[in-house]
Amino acid sequence: MKRLNDYMMTELIGANNNHVVPSTPQSWAEYSDPKSRWTARKGLFWGAAEGGPIETGEIPPGNQNTVGFRTYKSVFDLGPAAEKYTVKMSGCHSCPIRCMTQMNIPRVKEFGVPSTGGNTCVANFTQVPGHCPYHHLPERAERF
Repeated sequence: MKRLNDYMMTELIGANNNHVVPSTPQSWAEYSDPKSRWTARKGLFWGAAEGGPIETGEIPPGNQNTVGFRTYKSVFDLGPAAEKYTVKMSGCHSCPIRCMTQMNIPRVKEFGVPSTGGNTCVANFTQVPGHCPYHHLPERAERF
């Protein structure tokens, strides 16, 4: 059973929604697809991480300790501006895929809401009248 688990965790597992190719071209990958939720890449950081920014980097198959860096839902859902406010990705306690975004947006305190929060679909930031929560919202990013 351990061999099967190790094979699954190092060679088969992908990112959120079982996407198994990265969203950007990477040195180890034969294919990429911009719609993939495997968003880790060189130069992409958890910008508001405690202790300073943490780079997601290239995460090729083979190391189960780095699977959690592959999915970056806030940037996938909200666009590049979300990088600055992302503290980390989290998820269910026994799942290696980190699909829940933890963000810190100090400016929202002005509106009487907590500056920190997290949600699997980042619904607390995308439920705006006139906006579909399932599309990138880069036009809203400058408001943060």
